[in-house]
Amino acid sequence: PGSNADIVGTAKVGDVLRACSAMVPEMKYGQGGLLLGGNGRPGFRRVLYMVPNGEEYRADGVSFDQTLGAVVSNARAGDFDATLVF
Repeated sequence: PGSNADIVGTAKVGDVLRACSAMVPEMKYGQGGLLLGGNGRPGFRRVLYMVPNGEEYRADGVSFDQTLGAVVSNARAGDFDATLVF
């Protein structure tokens, strides 16, 4: 709220994505779950994905597809909004 994107209403061509929210799968355990034989259930945890730039972007394993995957991962966990930082 109160940011330039909020005032303008949209992202524009030329805006640079710096970070976005991403959902990471993880197992969630109840209290004492591991001691009683494991009653875990799959779930998701929201994390901040920092978009690499410059030389970091060209490193092995870091690409546009990985950044796009982080943005799209928000939809896997249900009806969550993706948070984008420009």
